[in-house]
Amino acid sequence: MKILFNSPYLTGKEEEYVLNAIRSKRHCGNLNYTQKCAKFIENKYGVKKAFLTPSCTAALEMAAILIGLGPGDEVILPSYTFSSTANAICLQGAKPVFVEISPKTFNIDEDKIEAAVTDKTKAIFPIDYGGVSPDMDKIMSIANKYNLIVVEDAAQGQEAKYKGRYVGSIPHMATYSFHETKNYSCGEGGALLINDESFIQKAEFIQEKGTDRSLVVSGVKSKYSWVSLGSSFLLSDMLSAFLYAQFERIEEITNSRKKIYDRYTQILTPYIETQRLSVQDIPDGVELNYHGFYILFKDEVEKDSFIALMKEKNIYAYIGYLPLHSSKQGQSYGYTADSLPITEDVAKRIVRLPIWAGMTDQEMDYTVNGLKEVLERITHES
Repeated sequence: MKILFNSPYLTGKEEEYVLNAIRSKRHCGNLNYTQKCAKFIENKYGVKKAFLTPSCTAALEMAAILIGLGPGDEVILPSYTFSSTANAICLQGAKPVFVEISPKTFNIDEDKIEAAVTDKTKAIFPIDYGGVSPDMDKIMSIANKYNLIVVEDAAQGQEAKYKGRYVGSIPHMATYSFHETKNYSCGEGGALLINDESFIQKAEFIQEKGTDRSLVVSGVKSKYSWVSLGSSFLLSDMLSAFLYAQFERIEEITNSRKKIYDRYTQILTPYIETQRLSVQDIPDGVELNYHGFYILFKDEVEKDSFIALMKEKNIYAYIGYLPLHSSKQGQSYGYTADSLPITEDVAKRIVRLPIWAGMTDQEMDYTVNGLKEVLERITHES
């Protein structure tokens, strides 16, 4: 048996809806299925406006243009994130200011954000690692104090909650990902969520290559023109059709992932209680979407041994992020590995376990049995 790290889930309606989109002979963005997906996000998650984009990367880049980032600006973010979070900032000529993460949640350490604020700071870009929300109350409080904009990179966070509110509904804006590794996907895709209405019209212009075409579509103008910076930040209606089939079964997908998450928790509890390993802390008020399950080993050697032994059993666990601050590009901004020691330490010791909707009982049994055997071997040897 082979257990992949990730396997995209199909609800059974994707082909039908994609074929409908194809037969409509209208395939670009902001059409039937794109509008259905946007309305689903707005209504379910309580956001003012959702824009479907080709990727979460594109959504972040759209947000960076939207908030007016430019040379001389600084943006606070964790180093423990995907390169897209930082690229959106750097592509506008702004500087990423990396802040330490919490060794418990693996999110940005909210208590260290304020010390990083300068008169050049324009925004904060927190992420939701593994779908676990950071302390948005604290982050928004800092943002309000210093008049900063918060763009939440919730690529992994759709369907999770913070204090009863859906992830993405709290900050000025947020982004979702529909990459095939995410809970709800269409291969590639993303969304920009806007909660501050003052940004909505400009976002429409940016998404349409910097033109005011949306005003023509709505009947306000007869001709459109180039009015701002922008790009082609539109998701094809065929991909949106695939995504809508996923949205229709979102609870089913979430519950399937929860079943796997709970099995891992059951198996790993004895190891956690004896402090032979640790897992991601789930703060009070956070409700999971079960995007991932993470193990933190005592050292890098143990982590590498675990991944190798699992692979021998055809079970594919995977590493976490590689820190951005100590990467080649990160060093160009003056950072070294010593700049953020907690981030470096977590990145060396963390492992992500296979978790995907549709895993059969037989596959789950094989995975947890293999997990137990490998952990017993590693902990016995150590």
